[in-house]
Amino acid sequence: AAWRLDIRSLPTYDERLKEMSELTYSPFHQKLILPFSADPQDATQTTAAIRRYWSRVLAGIVRRDGTDPYLTFYKVLVENLAKRNWLAALPSKLPTENFIFVDTVVSGRAICEIFRAFEEVGLDKCHFILIVDARGAEVAQRYQREIKAMADQGRCTVLPVNRLFTEDRGPAVSGVWSTVYPQILDAVRQRFEWARDAYGAGTFYHQVSSSQV
Repeated sequence: AAWRLDIRSLPTYDERLKEMSELTYSPFHQKLILPFSADPQDATQTTAAIRRYWSRVLAGIVRRDGTDPYLTFYKVLVENLAKRNWLAALPSKLPTENFIFVDTVVSGRAICEIFRAFEEVGLDKCHFILIVDARGAEVAQRYQREIKAMADQGRCTVLPVNRLFTEDRGPAVSGVWSTVYPQILDAVRQRFEWARDAYGAGTFYHQVSSSQV
């Protein structure tokens, strides 16, 4: 990584150690990745329900609630299907209720569904940083109003850009791929009432060759 090369260029051991310590505990190295992407398979499934599900997983992490069924199920998927170490899937310092949520915005629907889902599960102290494609020209008016309302409350920072390369066009830039397990999710949904909207549950990995399934 480029930042490692920068550290190696520092002249003394003490300077390198100091810079490494600062980077290790920087928020940029304490990120939590969750696959909020929603791709319903049929008319009985909704993108909003998928994002509510992941909001509940995030709430369990923020509250350090090891008994939360959504968080527990995610842990099972990570360990038993993705074959990853659970602690390696989380940042060394877990987010607090004042976390920063970074997302890209094209039409605005996804982030507004996440706004509502966070409100529903009580994640109401975070701050959103939104990188908006086409400088907001493609955002529907009803979603523009919701985003503006969040910005007016001081809960949201909007960063308009000319053009985004998002996961809608391919995951290669972010390096994150999402995986779902339809047969397993169907079985869990039939057995547990809390899991009725768990059809979007899954895991993520950083490159194709790292997938173990």
